[in-house]
Amino acid sequence: MKTEVKDFSKFNHKHNLINFFESILSVRKFVFLFIGGIMFATPYIWEWLFPFTFISLILLFSILNYQKDNKIKSCFKYFLVFFCGCFLTVYTLFFKLYPFEGFDFTIIQGIIIVIFAWISASLIHSLLGGAILSLSGYFRFSPILFSLSVSSLWVIFEWSMSLGFLAF
Repeated sequence: MKTEVKDFSKFNHKHNLINFFESILSVRKFVFLFIGGIMFATPYIWEWLFPFTFISLILLFSILNYQKDNKIKSCFKYFLVFFCGCFLTVYTLFFKLYPFEGFDFTIIQGIIIVIFAWISASLIHSLLGGAILSLSGYFRFSPILFSLSVSSLWVIFEWSMSLGFLAF
């Protein structure tokens, strides 16, 4: 009888450990996604950090894989947070434009313009990425279709960023 209890306690301990990791991921998944977006964008600044791109995509798709619901709204939130971290990092290049030497701006005006451009361009592209890639939620019923839809929508998203007044 003791052996059965001991075996059961091992199973229970392992089960509790899995629940512990799932609870950490569920509570902090948006923090992990934001940090993953930053990791995804770091090779734009320092090329030698290119392995972070791969690691961040593993993080993103692991979180997407473990989500319980197939709602488009959830996919939108996950991609939005990921891309906010990514574009806030990429668009730090706006700070290299400061102090606008060729224009007659005061120091305060220049700082406000750079910060506004940095935040607004990041949010616009994050919303666009979240909206386009959230469509992949329609294909969550099949891992193959989900993989194909995410990669196809990623290409469409990259192409769409070359259009409009914020073409990058």
